[in-house]
Amino acid sequence: MRGEHPVGKRRKASLLDREGGQSLAELAIVLPVLTLILVGLLDMGRVVYTYTVMVNAAREAALVGAVTERTTTEIQNVAKAEMDRGGVNGDQASIAVSYYVNLNTDKDIIQVEIQYVTPVLGSVLPFSSVTLKAKAEMETFWTVISY
Repeated sequence: MRGEHPVGKRRKASLLDREGGQSLAELAIVLPVLTLILVGLLDMGRVVYTYTVMVNAAREAALVGAVTERTTTEIQNVAKAEMDRGGVNGDQASIAVSYYVNLNTDKDIIQVEIQYVTPVLGSVLPFSSVTLKAKAEMETFWTVISY
C-alpha cells in the first residue's frame, strides 16, 4: 500500500517535529517573564486607581469643610466614606484636616491631606508597599474662629 509505513519501521522525524520541542523550551523561558510583566501592570493600575480615589476623597472632604462648618472628625469621616465608596478601605488611611489663612487674599483655607499605604503584589520588588499621599485645599465660605 502506498503512503503507509511498514510495521516495525520508525518514521523519520520531520523538521516541524524537531522545532516543536524548541518552541516549548522558548515558551518555558519567556512565559514567566511575560506573566511577571502582566502582574506588574495590573498592580500598577490598582495603585493608580487607589491614588485617584484618594484625591477624590480629599477634594470631597475639603469641599464639605469649605461649604459648611464641620468638625475635624466629621470631615475625616466624609473622606473615609468617600474612599470606601471607591473601593479603598478608608479606615486604614491617615487623614489630617487643617486650616490656615492665605496671606495674599486674607481668606481662610481648609486643607485635607490623606496618606495611605497600599501593598504591592510583586514579590520580586525590594519593597512590599507604597505610601500614597493626596492633598486638597479650598477657600472656606465661613469664617474660621481659631487656628
